[in-house]
Amino acid sequence: MGLSGLASGFDWRSLVDQLVEVERAPQRRLVSEQQDIQTRKTAYNSITTQLSVLQNRVDDLNEGSLFDSRLAKSSSEEIATALPEAGAALGTYAYHIIQLATASVRIGSANIARAINAHPMSPG
Repeated sequence: MGLSGLASGFDWRSLVDQLVEVERAPQRRLVSEQQDIQTRKTAYNSITTQLSVLQNRVDDLNEGSLFDSRLAKSSSEEIATALPEAGAALGTYAYHIIQLATASVRIGSANIARAINAHPMSPG
């Protein structure tokens, strides 16, 4: 065949290359399908992961204690503190403290507030 092709000018090498390419077409198609399947598998795994995250968040929302929790915050812990308790009424509460208490001492004599008409000299 090589001899007759040389004499007739027939390009037998191109024919062989084309036949080899035709034989490899199913293999290329299988590799392409395999890549498509791998891409789908990756997408399904991603969806599964996201669904799992969503399920965990739904489970957290179904926890009864989530809605019973309370938060209390003071703008100045030196002036006042707040301690929330479960079951406290929901809402926002603001207390405006105008003046802080100061220390004081009672000065005066004992029994200063006794009745005026109870004079020790008068009978009773």
